[in-house]
Amino acid sequence: MILLALISAPLLTEFIDEAVKKFLQNFKNSLSFYRRVLVFFGCLGLLFASLLNGLTVRLPADIWADTAVLGHYKIPMAAVRFLAHETNTGPKTIFNYFDWGGYIIWTLPEDKIFLDGRGTATWRRSISKTLLEEYFDIVYQPGGIEKLNAEPARYVLLPDAPTEPQELKNELDASPDWKRIYSDDVSVIWKRIGFSTPLEQ
Repeated sequence: MILLALISAPLLTEFIDEAVKKFLQNFKNSLSFYRRVLVFFGCLGLLFASLLNGLTVRLPADIWADTAVLGHYKIPMAAVRFLAHETNTGPKTIFNYFDWGGYIIWTLPEDKIFLDGRGTATWRRSISKTLLEEYFDIVYQPGGIEKLNAEPARYVLLPDAPTEPQELKNELDASPDWKRIYSDDVSVIWKRIGFSTPLEQ
């Protein structure tokens, strides 16, 4: 049986090769150039569509409601729920981590955040600084708490990750004007003591 397979394999290969050549020759002869192009691109389109259908990532209509996705990207769901239950006489003013702005706006639409990922981050707040540059000065430069205290923020929401800069977090923990009121494995919240924003007056 093995001997038969060894002998017939080259013959079978030659037969298939000859059959394919004949088919292609007949195909070329039977169709005009434009028809061949049309058939080629039609086949290519079908192949591409079938690949896309197999690779499509199906996301829910409301991405912010998908807790598995939010958890994967370390979005502070529990911290924002905590903030939602904080009582204020007006909208809460939150100095937030840049990446979380969109989620906070979606979850707490009545409250005010420092910035999010839209184009407003590049707006100038002064002649020399954009909003994003001021954010980086506060979060990543020593003495950022002094600049933060000039902002009308009652709350600060930052990641609790050792890979993030620690200067501002250390300054907030050491300051008598700020109190850590929430912490989990994703984020930390501080609240400014004895302070009311213009929105609360």
